[in-house]
Amino acid sequence: VHHSFKRNTVSGGMNTPISEKIMPSLTWLTKTVDKEWKEGYDHYGVTRLGAISHYFLFSLKGRLRKMFIDRNFKKSINKGEKFLFFPLALQPERGVEIVSPFYVNQAEVIINIAKALPIGYKLYVKEHPTMRFRHWRDISYYKKILDLPNVELFHPSFNSKILLENCELVITISGSTGLEAALYKKSAIVFSDVNYSIIPSVHRLTGLEELPDAIRESLKKEVKLSDVNEFINLLDRNSFPFNNTELSIKINDEFFYEGYLFDTKINSKKVEKFLEKNRKDFEILEIEYIKKIREIKRKKDEKEVQNER
Repeated sequence: VHHSFKRNTVSGGMNTPISEKIMPSLTWLTKTVDKEWKEGYDHYGVTRLGAISHYFLFSLKGRLRKMFIDRNFKKSINKGEKFLFFPLALQPERGVEIVSPFYVNQAEVIINIAKALPIGYKLYVKEHPTMRFRHWRDISYYKKILDLPNVELFHPSFNSKILLENCELVITISGSTGLEAALYKKSAIVFSDVNYSIIPSVHRLTGLEELPDAIRESLKKEVKLSDVNEFINLLDRNSFPFNNTELSIKINDEFFYEGYLFDTKINSKKVEKFLEKNRKDFEILEIEYIKKIREIKRKKDEKEVQNER
């Protein structure tokens, strides 16, 4: 799917003025939080008072954590220093919790990488900028990383392009930074199955004990842009033009108060009206899904014919 962006996605109501949060919040407190709502497994134990106190508590924690980040995280690289780049993944998020469940504790992953570094190398770790929507991580988490002698922790606002341009190697759990590394002619190590791991310069790690050898071998690899182009062409052949981001924004605007509140009761007539209003977008998806289903069926039939011969 190709994305084209018309405006920034509003997530979690972080950019929504307090004045626009008042009515949705009152609606949620007075109408949504009822007996039926509380019976849902994902709402177990939630109370009005608990939700309010949780919101203000984590808002305060987020501010304190950001102050710590601003004071202690690096905002410039050390010129001439050899380093590997590890971008922290957003959490909680599918890319770690589901795709890479054995590497959920990224602080421990960083410790293991630090132990596996060749002599003369450092590990540069950068916080994910959208962790602001999760009120950042615990300060104790950051201190655990900062205490490592051969690891530098970078500010979330620091330009990743500078790290990609100057690093020797990228290591990532499952993020797209491993693919970006190839565009900068840098090899990468990934901890899970990602579509770009078919690129020869990307090493798919199967266990932490492999790290020392994987790092040494990856540092020797030559990244060929022809391999990267081949992968991008493959993506292009299996993609179609669709503005997924814009549709997500429309859904948030229509049903979830611009992404501020997702626990809402949605009227079926409102959904029907929305589907009709955005019919063209959904028709594109319908056509492409049918096309892909037919393609898979055709390949399956061809394989069955070959097996019969």
